[in-house]
Amino acid sequence: VWQSTRPGVIQRPAQSTVSAASIAPSNDTCALPRDLTLPAAGAEISQLVDTSLGNDDTAATCGGSGSPDQVFRFSVLTAATYTFTATPEAGSGGVPVLSLRKASCDAMTSEACVVAPGVNQPATFTATLSPDTYYLWVDATQPATAGRVTITVRR
Repeated sequence: VWQSTRPGVIQRPAQSTVSAASIAPSNDTCALPRDLTLPAAGAEISQLVDTSLGNDDTAATCGGSGSPDQVFRFSVLTAATYTFTATPEAGSGGVPVLSLRKASCDAMTSEACVVAPGVNQPATFTATLSPDTYYLWVDATQPATAGRVTITVRR
């Protein structure tokens, strides 16, 4: 509805907007982690995520306190070795943190935890995983280093 506050002058109505950052993704907490499909032997999968859209729900044992994060869940059916990498978008100033938890999403201990060695560099780790359910937390060292990250899993 157009409004008029002065005779002869019509103003557009005030618009309300909801920014994407104000709505956290569903996998922002342990309540609804996003399922991650593991690759077949000799293959890899990649997925783009934006950690800046989340809230700070956890801190990894190696970093990430105060930064927005997201969590992914996957099941290992037979023991295998996987390499997990979080690569920030080029020029983003990102410093990703990866934390792998086993059996409990809320666990305060990590099977693996790694911080990227510097700005715009990937965080990566390799682990031999036994059959179980795992939770991969994608975080950042601080809010200013959160953002678009490509998660890659190789087997």
